[in-house]
Amino acid sequence: MATTGRRARRRAHELVVLVVLSVVVAGLGVVGRLPTPGWAAAVQPNRVLDTRTGVGAPATRLTPGTVLALPVTAAVAAGARSVSLNLTATDATVAGFLTAWPCGQPMPSTSILNVTPGRVAANHAMVGIGTGGVCLAVSQPVHVVADLMGWFDSTADYRGAAPTRLLDSRVTRNPLTAGVERRVSVTGADGYAPSLGAVALNVTVVSPNADGFLVAYPCGPRPVASTVNFRAGEIVPNFTLVALTAGEVCLYANVATEVVVDAFGWSTNADGIRLASPVRLLDTRSGNGWTGGAARGGTTVTLRVAGRGTPNAVPNDAAAALLTLTATGGASDGYVTAWPCDQPKPLASVLNLRAGYLGSNLTYVPLAADGTVCLFASSTVHLVADAVGWQTGGPARQPPPPDPVPGTGRFGTVGPGGALPSDASCAAAVRSAPEVRTDNAGPNATRGTRANTQYPRVTGDFAGTTD
Repeated sequence: MATTGRRARRRAHELVVLVVLSVVVAGLGVVGRLPTPGWAAAVQPNRVLDTRTGVGAPATRLTPGTVLALPVTAAVAAGARSVSLNLTATDATVAGFLTAWPCGQPMPSTSILNVTPGRVAANHAMVGIGTGGVCLAVSQPVHVVADLMGWFDSTADYRGAAPTRLLDSRVTRNPLTAGVERRVSVTGADGYAPSLGAVALNVTVVSPNADGFLVAYPCGPRPVASTVNFRAGEIVPNFTLVALTAGEVCLYANVATEVVVDAFGWSTNADGIRLASPVRLLDTRSGNGWTGGAARGGTTVTLRVAGRGTPNAVPNDAAAALLTLTATGGASDGYVTAWPCDQPKPLASVLNLRAGYLGSNLTYVPLAADGTVCLFASSTVHLVADAVGWQTGGPARQPPPPDPVPGTGRFGTVGPGGALPSDASCAAAVRSAPEVRTDNAGPNATRGTRANTQYPRVTGDFAGTTD
């Protein structure tokens, strides 16, 4: 939509606010390219396990000493060798952890998720499929929910492996020092060759001495991004994929903390999945990618992903993106959902919120035909999104419109034929304050009544103040 400065179009969107954190999703829809040899497939999230309701397992907490085999039938039927899962633990009565690994292999001593009584915890994982599927075990009784996010076939670029511990600073007695880079070699792990292009890591921050963040990145220039966000004294894991530099990845934390790093698989970084140094695409605190401020409860933030970010942009023809989503300053209990904007909103979450929440999670999400991802927050929260990689094989697209100028509510100049800002982005730029020029107040409050024939790319009617 284009506007001449004093008017901006508004469109009402009917939003259905869900008052429960998790509901069962029936059916599985692959978005974009169907799985073919050498390809990954990101899908609409599909609930394959919920021990609270009896989906995929009996309706009872998973208990210590029990190994739950998750068959991930849809992925296996497509010839997958690894899967992308969002794992959630809830209703714990005692602090503990959850472990995930390929069935048929020995249970590792690593964890993917740490659980705390009274809190809902979630973490992404890309795990190899073994004999019988993906196996889950817990150290304390807890309900477990699993949403299938995608998969990788037998010749795909990503290979899941049995988790391998690369670093535990508690054992080596060398915690991260605030502001000091730490190099971690992955080539000592079984099956990880120096020639590999990228590695899948679960990075766990343990008992930091203050609120802060940690970023994992290819050794070199440190990006303006984060991998794990945490409060003082917490134990917080987050899954990520990182391109390798001479067989190493780098860690940086802005406060002193213990850290545990486990490898879950690797990539050549040369086929369907590509990894790069993290790039920030959204920060509602500063107006980067969204000028509407914090995502208010019931708000959908439309984020253009394809073609954005420098120097390692997500290409315009990307099919899906790997995004680290961070929520901060949560106002109350709630959740955040991510999905391609041209598809129905799924009944699943990628982040679980609470008052004062600060946390992150990786999501593997298909891109809409126009290169966008939608983020829905059920309660008010600031959102940050960092791109860490993408899936190749999407459609050709026009370059994205320029980002809004932070703090102004205005967009930069669009070249002839260039893509225009989305309806939602324009609506977010409309001020609620009165018009400062009294002679414009009447026209700016009057909605249009006829189709725009002079500028056919301007959609609908419009009203409001954007100066």
